[in-house]
Amino acid sequence: MKPRISTAACSDDSLVEEIGRFRYDIYVDQLGYPQSHADHARRVIVDPLDATAVNFYARAEGGEIVGVCRQNFCRDGMPDSYVALHRLQAPEHPQHTALTTRLMVREDYRLTRLPFALMRACYEACVQASIKYCHVDCYAPLVETFERLGFEFQFRGRHGDYGDVHCMRLDVDNGERLRSVRSPFYPVWRRLRGVG
Repeated sequence: MKPRISTAACSDDSLVEEIGRFRYDIYVDQLGYPQSHADHARRVIVDPLDATAVNFYARAEGGEIVGVCRQNFCRDGMPDSYVALHRLQAPEHPQHTALTTRLMVREDYRLTRLPFALMRACYEACVQASIKYCHVDCYAPLVETFERLGFEFQFRGRHGDYGDVHCMRLDVDNGERLRSVRSPFYPVWRRLRGVG
């Protein structure tokens, strides 16, 4: 059975805590990434962006979380560090910009369609919220993956926790680009825009 993708609003404290434990397991225990917001006593990673985020998560048949991804709309508040990292500015920012972060999938699901399904859920949320540009930052090996979704490389930046990253941007309503790269977002765009 395919994992089912659900959403956790920022008010869902118990779900955010469970997602935070999943993040800790991946980032700290498995990958050994330094995390400024890791609570090692509780073994969770919850940071200020969670206060205004929508977290998407997927559960396996047994009920355990196997993948997560977080979506923030900048108009709801965005830390200065991310504004600077992605060089966000008017006229699009903050009303029509978004940031996708914390995409991670359990190892046995990483070569499945689950990462794309989580990102597709974030994309649909962006379209419905009238977002013009969605931003991500990633390590170099993931640039091609995000390009397959329709993101375009903007510039290199320096993330406080992850060091050198590639900053990328998706023109959310650019159906022609989504079509040309055969993005899994394209069917979503067609459906939501009523394109036959």
